Amino acid sequence: MRLLAAGLCALSLAACTDGEAGEPASQPGTSATSETATTATTPPDEPAFAVARVTDGDTIELEDGRRVRLVQIDAPEHVDECYGQAATARLRELLPAGTRVTLERDRRLDDTDEHGRLLRYVHDGPRNLNLLLVRRGLAAPYFYRGERGKYAERLLRAARTARAVKRGLWGACPGTRLDPLHAADTGPVVEKPAAACPDAISWRDARAHVGERVTVRGQVAGTLYAQDVDGQPTFLNLGRDYPDPERVTVVIWGKDRGRFPGPPESMYAGRTICATGTLELYEGVAELELSASTQIDVVS
Repeated sequence: MRLLAAGLCALSLAACTDGEAGEPASQPGTSATSETATTATTPPDEPAFAVARVTDGDTIELEDGRRVRLVQIDAPEHVDECYGQAATARLRELLPAGTRVTLERDRRLDDTDEHGRLLRYVHDGPRNLNLLLVRRGLAAPYFYRGERGKYAERLLRAARTARAVKRGLWGACPGTRLDPLHAADTGPVVEKPAAACPDAISWRDARAHVGERVTVRGQVAGTLYAQDVDGQPTFLNLGRDYPDPERVTVVIWGKDRGRFPGPPESMYAGRTICATGTLELYEGVAELELSASTQIDVVS
């Protein structure tokens, strides 16, 4: 069953939280209601479509197979880009599989891009996800070829506010420029010093310590709660997502979930953590089994 659980982990690492590194879920003086108000637009009078999956921080796939690129914004996408993993994780949490969304075309802009993806504003009820991602610092405005769509000014205002309070990528990747004429460039991943665990080793060095009890530091690149598998394991992948064999997999069994203050797959998604336990090698991957929240420190 361990092999089956690991296989399921391979297929879908999609459970994530909405808390950015260093960003509270709601800023002081705000609420869910006020946030919806600032990102609300009039949803188009079109049928709703179900989301099949989120492929990166600004692209989704619908159940009918069509791919949609959220227009007028750009998010870091690759694992080696600063905030790339976190941006994708946050969008997956906002639009889990099965979410019904409506699409809005901007007649000022192209209908599709060179990859055949629909260029759209995506609405989840009253919320304009394009605006919401920029407001939360999960993406930056990007006016391809200098073309400004109907929400261009609102996107710019949201980005300036997010940058001013260092929200999302603006805090995690301080070298990022607000330049809507170019795609977002957040630079390479930079691991922050682990003040909470100064003796931790990097996830990159874990293989050299198999059989030892150590503290391993790394960003959680993907998570899964396999509740339909024997043992109901939760998987947290550090440093790299599945199937990269260089990753470190943290395993929390279902019997121990009650020892954590919240669902581990949500609490730690996208965060940089220090996990303490005995390193083992399983199917060629370094692995830590944890049984309590006291074995994890959140760095950022």
